[in-house]
Amino acid sequence: MEAPQRRKVKALLEAGMDFEGRVLLRYGPEVRERSKVAYGSARLDARMQLVAVAWRLMEIRNGVPGSTSPEIEERLALVTAFYQGVPVIESLISEGQYIKTAAAIKQDYEIVARLHEVRANPDREYGKTPQVRYAPEHSRRIYGQLNDMAHITRHDLIWEALAKNESGEARGFDVFPRFLADTAVALYDVHLFTLFEVVRQHVMLLSDMYSKNVIDELDLELQMVLVAAERLEQEAGWERRP
Repeated sequence: MEAPQRRKVKALLEAGMDFEGRVLLRYGPEVRERSKVAYGSARLDARMQLVAVAWRLMEIRNGVPGSTSPEIEERLALVTAFYQGVPVIESLISEGQYIKTAAAIKQDYEIVARLHEVRANPDREYGKTPQVRYAPEHSRRIYGQLNDMAHITRHDLIWEALAKNESGEARGFDVFPRFLADTAVALYDVHLFTLFEVVRQHVMLLSDMYSKNVIDELDLELQMVLVAAERLEQEAGWERRP
């Protein structure tokens, strides 16, 4: 490659790195600060408490053999996979990546549905999509809404989630994330709901693996979950939420 061509390639690559670092990633922290204000302290505190309880549940019998079965192994794998993605989901929501969030958090909801399904239907078919009818009844409307938002053919929803760039007759979209308070709060509530549900399912899983005596060691943790739920009801209107 000749020197002028190399310089052009180098300049193009540098511009690409600048585009990703200066333009795409720059706005995430700004959106996050606005998101935190929209969530309010009750939601932020509840998430912190739930993550702390999740860690305690993962740690309490780590390395100690317990009762096992194909059902228990599947439930444990589902819980672990869910926890692994918790920080990713939070970042997507809080930094304005609502379209990507819808697809990812839809999988989290399916994990919740599957955990309920595995316990309720031992004869379930392997490899089938989790049946939403096994999820808590009051939450099932969430699945359809997430499907709509995640489906790339719903251009009207994609349009609403993107920042507009209009100059005279020229109309387009800005590539940086757009902060939408109602959307951010709604998705964060779904995130909290799935986190609550998986923590609850994890407690039942530990009980099945190590007997109900394990619950006696979780008094503080269960109190934290209860306090978080009560505060969300009082301060964040969770009687109307998932």
